[in-house]
Amino acid sequence: MSTDSTAAVPALPAERPAEPVTVVRTDDVSPLPGRGADLRIVLSPRSGGAQEGLLVIATIRPGESVTEHYHPYSEERVTVLAGAMELTVGEHRHEIGPDSSFVIPRGMRHRMTCLGDSPVRAVLTMSPLAPRPEWGHVDTEMT
Repeated sequence: MSTDSTAAVPALPAERPAEPVTVVRTDDVSPLPGRGADLRIVLSPRSGGAQEGLLVIATIRPGESVTEHYHPYSEERVTVLAGAMELTVGEHRHEIGPDSSFVIPRGMRHRMTCLGDSPVRAVLTMSPLAPRPEWGHVDTEMT
């Protein structure tokens, strides 16, 4: 077995001209309808040029919940930036505060509910992408 630590590092691709980076402002993206909270897909194949996954900015106001759903193709990673939420995954409940992160495995039913008087602000990422966008999110309750 080789002890060379660079053996598994791939070579850099051939130099190519720099491409412009697309900057997407959260306020320039419309919220998704019917999700129970303000969810905005900021980066995706349709917005910002992301090809491997999605980045969503979530604002869950007091009294609101992101309705229960699951992702049949994607793992979801969440970082709570502000506020406190109750995360329900299947039958398990967790209280999550700011500066905390968690992963929701593919195919797990989940819901996020704002706790307290301050809105929750969170960053959600999902990958891999579903083969078709409409297959990526399955609601299990309606708003």
